[in-house]
Amino acid sequence: MTLSSPSSNTFPIRRNVRLVLLNECDELLLMKIELPDRSFWCTIGGGIEPNETPEQAARREAREEIGFNEAALNLGPTIWEGEHLLERNGVLMLHREQFILARTRSQQLCTADMTEEEKTVVKAFRWWSLSELKSSSEFIVPPSLARHLEPVLANQIPLQVLAIALGDNPDETQAVIGA
Repeated sequence: MTLSSPSSNTFPIRRNVRLVLLNECDELLLMKIELPDRSFWCTIGGGIEPNETPEQAARREAREEIGFNEAALNLGPTIWEGEHLLERNGVLMLHREQFILARTRSQQLCTADMTEEEKTVVKAFRWWSLSELKSSSEFIVPPSLARHLEPVLANQIPLQVLAIALGDNPDETQAVIGA
């Protein structure tokens, strides 16, 4: 379920970090999530712990989900953010997603440190080219990912964080967040 402007006073908030992780061939790493009612591909990442910065959470998630240590990961700026309502463990929550651009030269993924929850729902990892993202019939979250990734791959990194739609409509408009 996604709403365009959910009220943070109504729902518990979960802060998340996502990694827009690109390899040397400008391919994006996505993971396939399989839930009882749906499956989709998304960027790696997860919840930001209360004592973590988004960058610390990104490094922890990369270590847990794909076995990348700090040397294998070159973190860049936060390029996008958005929010959406999503049920988690039976509770409807407002998810605030922050997308950090990252680069790697490593292709070796290791899932040994995934959490038990991740081991249950993460079924595959795959490096995707922009053309594969654009032509895929798979459900990719956010649906506007290819459209937003294209300028990044052309080295047009946003000067300010862009608010992107995380819902099912990839054509929703974007806005600039921040001053």
